[in-house]
Amino acid sequence: MVKRPFIVLSALFLLAPAVLFPLWRFALKPRPQYLSLHTIPFDPIHDLGSTAGRPIFWLDGQDWQFQREGDRIWQEGMTVPACWNLIRGLEDWDGVARYQKSFRLPEGFRPAQVRLHFRGVLYRAEVFLNGQRLGSHEGGYTPFSFDVTSALQREGENLLEVVVDNRLSMKTLPGRIKGWRHAGGIYREVYLEGMPEVSIQDLFLQAEPERGKGKVRGQVSLANFRSEPVETSLTLELSTAKGKLITRTEAPVVLRPGTKEQVQVLSLEDLKIKPWSPDHPVLYRARFLLGEGGDEQAVVFGFKRLQAQGRELMLNGEPFKVRGVSRHEDVPRTFRTQTLAGLEQDLRMIKALGANAIRLGHYPNHPAMLDLCDRYGLLVWEESPTWGDRSPDYGDPEVVALGVRQVQEMVGRDRNHVSIGFWGVANEIPTDRPSGAEFVRAGVEAGRKLAPGMLFTAASFTGVRDRSIGYLDLAAFNTYQGWYYGFPRDFQPDFEQLKTAFPGKPILISEYGAGAQIGWHGAYGDLYTEENQARTLEKRFRLIEDDPECAGGFIWLFADFADEMRLLNPRPYFNQKGLVDYERQEKLAYSVVKELFHSPAREVRVPGQSRILPRVVAAGLAALTLVMLLGSLASRIPRSWRILFPESPNYRKLVRRAFWMSATAGLYLFLVSRIGLLSQPLALPGPDLTTLRILHAILNSSLTPAFAFYGCLWLWLLFSLLADRLGRVLGARPQRSALEITLGVGDPLAWILPYSLVLLAPALFPAASGLGLFLVTGTWRGTFSTIPSLALAVAFSLALVVLTLKAALVFRAGFRIGFIRSCILILLCQVIHAAAVLGIFFLI
Repeated sequence: MVKRPFIVLSALFLLAPAVLFPLWRFALKPRPQYLSLHTIPFDPIHDLGSTAGRPIFWLDGQDWQFQREGDRIWQEGMTVPACWNLIRGLEDWDGVARYQKSFRLPEGFRPAQVRLHFRGVLYRAEVFLNGQRLGSHEGGYTPFSFDVTSALQREGENLLEVVVDNRLSMKTLPGRIKGWRHAGGIYREVYLEGMPEVSIQDLFLQAEPERGKGKVRGQVSLANFRSEPVETSLTLELSTAKGKLITRTEAPVVLRPGTKEQVQVLSLEDLKIKPWSPDHPVLYRARFLLGEGGDEQAVVFGFKRLQAQGRELMLNGEPFKVRGVSRHEDVPRTFRTQTLAGLEQDLRMIKALGANAIRLGHYPNHPAMLDLCDRYGLLVWEESPTWGDRSPDYGDPEVVALGVRQVQEMVGRDRNHVSIGFWGVANEIPTDRPSGAEFVRAGVEAGRKLAPGMLFTAASFTGVRDRSIGYLDLAAFNTYQGWYYGFPRDFQPDFEQLKTAFPGKPILISEYGAGAQIGWHGAYGDLYTEENQARTLEKRFRLIEDDPECAGGFIWLFADFADEMRLLNPRPYFNQKGLVDYERQEKLAYSVVKELFHSPAREVRVPGQSRILPRVVAAGLAALTLVMLLGSLASRIPRSWRILFPESPNYRKLVRRAFWMSATAGLYLFLVSRIGLLSQPLALPGPDLTTLRILHAILNSSLTPAFAFYGCLWLWLLFSLLADRLGRVLGARPQRSALEITLGVGDPLAWILPYSLVLLAPALFPAASGLGLFLVTGTWRGTFSTIPSLALAVAFSLALVVLTLKAALVFRAGFRIGFIRSCILILLCQVIHAAAVLGIFFLI
């Protein structure tokens, strides 16, 4: 009989994670420390650009009140603009919170009409003024406003209340799974804008060079809130950036009473101008005046024509090749809230690289960023916050409608910026499926109505299977040969396939790059070293630059940024593909890219620093794996076992054997992961950051070997239980306990690769070793270029194949069932295990 103490201990051993995991989650969620409210930096950007002549009252400050849902007390001294993630204890919190601010209008602020503007609130906002609900807005990266003329107290105290909900789902954009760290709160500026009763509501300026001259077309939306018609005039004045008047035109206007959107068009041609380009970012100023002393709006603009012709991009009639970098809106100290000094620092570094373009990923950035790109001379790719193939549901009509609104709000805000070169409507969504392609089509059609003649695109990762390219002005693909898969040289044949699949359009590489931990050095092929990143970028840049049919590319990216999915990176929770780190310290790749961008034809050498120890360890592990593999091939399938359990008093021997085998396997897997074979540069999606912190502690702490040992034992017991029960269902007549059979006694390979771990997670190890790609493509396309690591990858993959086949034979003999039933038994165990893992994933 099975000893009762052993049954009790085994049950406790199996149930331990179910008890410890929630306790650990609770322990890792600290309570909010609201004293940290007073340490949040306050440095708002109070530059509106196009609202010249209108009274503005800023509501920013450190005098807001803050209350989380469920809290009883209002916290004083909340900063706006700021992310609530800057409060200690709320770094990773998603939920609902309320903001309040009391204010009086300043003396002299008495306009006829008043609008309340929010530049950005993550993610949903419901706004109340003096108890009156103004409305709501969904979308964290675009501005919104409300007419508060009737709700505002001109004399006395006003109370503004904003309910903010930053929770994401399968119906939000972005969805629950996103490629950057999420934030919450009123993180951009808030202000009141005064307007007269007869006012300019919106304007769209199109300015292009034409045969050495320039032409301007201004489309202006006018409003008349009076009860009688108004006869007035609309004037357009053009001047240089320094204010020197170039020309003006005027047209009479009759505004109907109560109209909110009456369109008037003014045009000027044959202007003596200089076109805008990244090399010569010449700017002008357009001023629209309504009547004598009436409303006015001003916009800074430039003359530019960007076209897609065949395989080329043409800027002002000349071929233009993109040499760009990407940037996330994520900075130290203030997180998603941007400061003017921080923006200028980043753009100076990007411009110093020699870049001529910037991709603002993956959402509309602060409007000041566009102002600076106009001035610095950087062609901009701006995109809506539609990211990823796993969420949301792109076939849901609500999600499609939300995506259309996001594009409309983005284009409507920034279409007057001369630096805008490309509108991106999505990034890495499933455009190989009809739902993804239709989502792109809807966004592009909505955007073109607001910005006719401008270029629309989407960053794809579906390659030749993409179904959305026909709706776009140019094709764009995220490609990571040399990092996530393959080698840099694989870009060339892959790009040839893209050219064949999508003829007649420019093809842009919207992302390419590699990761590096600053201060890590090694040779090409050593993951996360500065030399490997620099060399990979150099090789990829050459291939892009040398292909005349490639329109250029954007390096992903300028600076490291917070990404909660990057659990296994050297700096956990950070995407480390930046040319500089999060604190803006330059990596080797920054200087290499700078030399490439400034002198594309010059050869750039990237010196390597060979690391001996990892190669020795990799070679040793490869040799050990091959020895165990040969031993497994030479060993027979046992017909009977020496260790009798549980009937024999020798059950202690089995337990000791299990301990030793789990210890050696845990140590082996720990060393293999440190070499990089099982620690691929892949994102690991998780339900929340607290769970990922637990996994990080398990996978990256000094206790990792102990966790590996425990995990091997735990999976052995679990697998034994599953195999025993399912085996009996399949008619098994085991001569010994399933505990002994599933341990793999008698198989040398089981000392380094536990049967339970390999058979319960069959996709994990082949994916890590590159075996899956080898079986699909017929070529080895892992990211390992050093001979010892390649040898380890090959030996490891062969061992997986042999162990899987031998395990089926061992189960056939041990459970006394046929080979087919043995395979069915293993498959059923995998299905149950996968279902349980997915269930836990969605539960937490």
